[in-house]
Amino acid sequence: MTVIAAVLVAAAVALSGLLAVVGGGNAEVVRAQGTAELAALAAATAALGDHLAPCDAAAGVATRARQSLDECAMESRGHAIIEVRGDGMSQAVEARAGPAQYD
Repeated sequence: MTVIAAVLVAAAVALSGLLAVVGGGNAEVVRAQGTAELAALAAATAALGDHLAPCDAAAGVATRARQSLDECAMESRGHAIIEVRGDGMSQAVEARAGPAQYD
């Protein structure tokens, strides 16, 4: 958890973006707004995907997340919410357009 949080915070600071991270059990929820934040989120998601991938089936998590994030950003003009969840056996990535809300 601390490794994931450190990667996300470092990416946000490096790009001077507003990035909020909420962790709950085996789920990581990341919300970002704006172009710089989306770039930071893509980088952080790649690292998060690697961390959550204990098996070969999960190797495509980061790629799917980035693709979904790109589509989501286009639909919502730069605003996106992405969720990455893993239970140790499988991972799911969901990205959707939505208002920027920070917890």
